[in-house]
Amino acid sequence: MIYLILEMLFLLLIAAVIGAVAGWMLRGLRHNKAGDERMAAVWSMRLSAAEAEYEAKSLAAEAANARLKADLHAAQTRVGALEGDGSKRIAEMESVLKAQVRAAEALAAERTQALEQLRIAFASANEESRHRIAAADAEAHRLAAELEEALQEAARVRAEQARLAEMEGDLAARQSSVDELQSRIAELEASLQAAATARSRATRGLAAGEDDLQAIPGLGQVMAKALRAQGIVTYRALALMTPEEAQRLGVTMGNTFAERARRDDWFAKARDLHKQQTGEDL
Repeated sequence: MIYLILEMLFLLLIAAVIGAVAGWMLRGLRHNKAGDERMAAVWSMRLSAAEAEYEAKSLAAEAANARLKADLHAAQTRVGALEGDGSKRIAEMESVLKAQVRAAEALAAERTQALEQLRIAFASANEESRHRIAAADAEAHRLAAELEEALQEAARVRAEQARLAEMEGDLAARQSSVDELQSRIAELEASLQAAATARSRATRGLAAGEDDLQAIPGLGQVMAKALRAQGIVTYRALALMTPEEAQRLGVTMGNTFAERARRDDWFAKARDLHKQQTGEDL
């Protein structure tokens, strides 16, 4: 479009120059009537050609002007359409912006409400913290008083422990004497037990290597004699006897040995006496 406008201006400039030259030439011809007719004819032909060229270019300029007007009309139509589309888009953008503004206002109101709730919660928490701090101070004073009492009690306990330590020292010394006495008593009891056992064995006619079966509670002289007759002369032999062996031994002796041994638990008592005598577990 700009190119066409420039072309039209250029053609108009050429036409103006040609007109000026033609006018100058015509004035020259009028003042110089004695000029060469052939020169006039040449200039006339040139003028005609220039006018024809000017006419052709004028027609082209008019055609270009018409095209320019058509293009201008199309451009104006396009601008109108664009303006309508732009107005529509502006309206849509205004609607979107208004919606965004409303959303922002709602969000601001919501945040304002949330901030107010936080402020209230903070104030409540602050008040509760003050109460807790006051309670903690009171508890600290109470604990300090209890600690002071505990320290006093600890001092009293330490003094009592020192006194007990002295008493324990005295008791340890006395316990040493008691242990010596108990050891001596144990020796005397062992001597007495050995003497009693020797007397019992001598009284009951026990040979070397035989145990006093009558020391088993419930086992009398008759049963002890019957057992010795079957070769059962030690606590060990009786303690290691199985129920089947006891049953067969009772049948052999013709008495109720198996039933009485099971009922009075002579086997366990024989194990105990064997352990007391030898220290061996069966």
